[in-house]
Amino acid sequence: MHTVPQEMEAVKEAPTSHNVQVYVRIRPINSKEQSQAGGRTCLEQGEAPGAVTILTRPEPKTFSYDHVAGDSSTQEDVFQNVGKPISDTCVAGYNGTIFA
Repeated sequence: MHTVPQEMEAVKEAPTSHNVQVYVRIRPINSKEQSQAGGRTCLEQGEAPGAVTILTRPEPKTFSYDHVAGDSSTQEDVFQNVGKPISDTCVAGYNGTIFA
């Protein structure tokens, strides 16, 4: 059975009447980044739903999006919550676009 991370549940419940929605996935750091930065990242999922905080100096900057998938999300999670619904509506005769 396919389980969906909690931060992605809102995508399934989102109304389909929106024309444009912005979905952001925070990818996990790779081994090169792990060794160079000691496991530290330059951004994190914000406390508010749909928020991403970039850890800049002197002050961090927070940006808001319609949906944010954390670094524990997988490509399959993103497809099931973004790609599949848009693909299904296209098959039903509606226009749909995904920018990646």
